[in-house]
Formats: sequence, structure tokens, C-alpha cells
Amino acid sequence: MKKLIAYIKHLWDSTIFSSNNSHLQELNKDIAIYEDKIINTNGFSVKYYGRWGYVYYVENGNMCRIFSEYSGVPEYTILIAFEAHDEWHWPVKKVMTSSEKQEIKLKLTALTGKRKNEGLTILIQALKPIRYQL
Repeated sequence: MKKLIAYIKHLWDSTIFSSNNSHLQELNKDIAIYEDKIINTNGFSVKYYGRWGYVYYVENGNMCRIFSEYSGVPEYTILIAFEAHDEWHWPVKKVMTSSEKQEIKLKLTALTGKRKNEGLTILIQALKPIRYQL
């Protein structure tokens, strides 16, 4: 099953985001510009591209991005697919250790708890984004 999910992810990445579609090229450019802006700022930031986006976490020049989307149900404002992220995205893609991942999840959980006081209800999902599932 993991190989199948990895294959689907590969197809998604290679056919959708590397196509000649100018809208997707602009989207990739926008993502790269935003990531360049935040790489030197430790902590969390969020950037949405319509209904979906990324929660970014930067720590000492390393960056990971976590898929997120606005919820379609009234119980939650935002859904964060935390388990879908398992690597540092920048400067070099490398797998995170389990302790690094756990530390980021604890920090993210603490941050989302603070945002609840502002009227945001955030669910940190255990499931991967639908685009990577069958």
C-alpha cells in the first residue's frame, strides 16, 4: 500500500505541477517566492492558495510544509494533514526523525489551542490528504 501511495504521489507531482499549464506555473512561482521570504524566520506561518495551502514550520534554516485546507464542516475552521508530512522540505529534502516530528506536532498543537480563543477551530488530522489516498 505504501508503494502505491508513493506512486500516486509521484504521478500527482510529476503530471500536475510540472505541466505546461500557466496557472500551475504561477502557483509554483508564488509558493517559491513565499518560501524564500520565510526561510530565515523561525516558527510557524500559513499561506493559502484558495481553499488549500500550507502550514510552514521553519527551524534554523530548515523548513517543512504541512498540507492544510479550509474545512467543509461547521465543527472545524481549518484541517491540517499533519501525518502527510515527514520530511524537511528545505534546503535539502531529508526525512525527519520521529523526535523532530513529535516536537513540531506538540508546538503546532499548542499554537492551535491558542487560536481557539480567537474563534478558530483547528483539527490536526491523522489522515493524509485525499489526493494521496485511493
